[in-house]
Amino acid sequence: MTSMAGVSSQDGTHQYQMEDLTLYPTDDPDYIQFEFGAPGPDLAPTDLIATAATDCFSSGDGANYLQYGPILGSKELRDELASFLSVEYRSAVSGENLVLTNGASGSFSNIITWFTSPDTEILIENPTYFLAIRTLEDHGFVRSKMHTLHTDPDTGIDPAFLRAKLESLPQRPLGHSGVSSGAWTRYPYLLYLVPTFSNPTGATIPEAHRAEIVELARKHNVLIVCDDIYEIMYYGESSRPPKRIAAFDQDPSPIGSWGGGNVISNCTFSKIFAPGLRLGWIEASPAIVDQCRRSGLLYSGGTPNHTASGIALALIRNGGLQSHLNRLRKTYRNRRDVLYKALEQQAPKSIVSKIHAPLGGFFIWIELNRSAVLDTKKLLDSVLPTDKSSAVMSRVEGKHEKDADTIASYEGIVVPRVKASFAPGNIFSPDRTFGHCLRLSFAHYEEEQLELGCSRLCSVLNALAGVKV
Repeated sequence: MTSMAGVSSQDGTHQYQMEDLTLYPTDDPDYIQFEFGAPGPDLAPTDLIATAATDCFSSGDGANYLQYGPILGSKELRDELASFLSVEYRSAVSGENLVLTNGASGSFSNIITWFTSPDTEILIENPTYFLAIRTLEDHGFVRSKMHTLHTDPDTGIDPAFLRAKLESLPQRPLGHSGVSSGAWTRYPYLLYLVPTFSNPTGATIPEAHRAEIVELARKHNVLIVCDDIYEIMYYGESSRPPKRIAAFDQDPSPIGSWGGGNVISNCTFSKIFAPGLRLGWIEASPAIVDQCRRSGLLYSGGTPNHTASGIALALIRNGGLQSHLNRLRKTYRNRRDVLYKALEQQAPKSIVSKIHAPLGGFFIWIELNRSAVLDTKKLLDSVLPTDKSSAVMSRVEGKHEKDADTIASYEGIVVPRVKASFAPGNIFSPDRTFGHCLRLSFAHYEEEQLELGCSRLCSVLNALAGVKV
């Protein structure tokens, strides 16, 4: 990887640090940051973007994509995207059930605004995507009051546990508030899930469990928000995920269905093409789509990223999206295999209890022996070189004392400082009960760097185990 420290502007008048240019600064090519859940620069599809932009803006309709967009997003793109998804999902998707967004994160924030009230209670996997917790907190929901659901690292939440939790809570009706655009539905409960190749564990909820979860949602007036961003990022035909939770919501139900829908599938081009496109979509029932249509936010500015919509439309039509998705699947599968093999060979069994290798997505979830490591954030805090501390820990809410030594101490055990970092388990846990775990992303780095980073992290684990390597 080429060092990007001190990038010059095109006119040569300014020097920029990478942190001024990207969310994931890579100004030290020797520093391997396993917390990066994004493709590396070698996977940036700049040629495909250039071709698609030319296709879009050289067409007779190109100027339309520089205007305010339709409220629900380009009908052309929604229809083309529906056709693309119907093939990928192997089940029918209608463009009428799609709303274009500015990506899954911004969309989740809007969903909270449009479909919850201050009285809505939150049910959430434990562990779960850490920025979902923070987004809920942005809207005033308190972490300590969220209802956490035990999540198996292979099969996700247990419907029996969810049933028991919902039955322990008051049976509450849907809320309705009158606004200028008409009646507004507010759900008493919101369940946030990453049901396929989950972040952080890689878990996929089995099909039978998905059907039961939707029935429970209908019975108890729960809005399920599925972070389906890895739904088509599978690694081989045998790894295709089961029927989507949103597809079950489109089936007729004899159980308490109010007819308005209980599932929103929240998706993005960030994982299947490039994060900087800042474009995504939701799939939901007609009633939910209609409530989005009546949003003041969308009526004011139209679809949030109309120009990118024109480029995405061209990418689907010229085959660029499919070709790049195929490339990503092959690349990420190889990177997963390389990192998993290196961990299996180098990580001490006395320290590492389980390594979860996913069938898709971006992440390997590692469980450590609780008797050896109770706090992976503290471990990370100990082993990072001091010049790397502030950048990493600003993302995981920690701090460092300055220490220039190459040797550190964790719980009285001498460990090396290493130029490799990870995401500690407790940032993914609303009740902070996963301090013995850590998450590694294999998406960002090429194979040689993954092996090097693994060697560095395992040198720390082997030091904890008293193993000399």
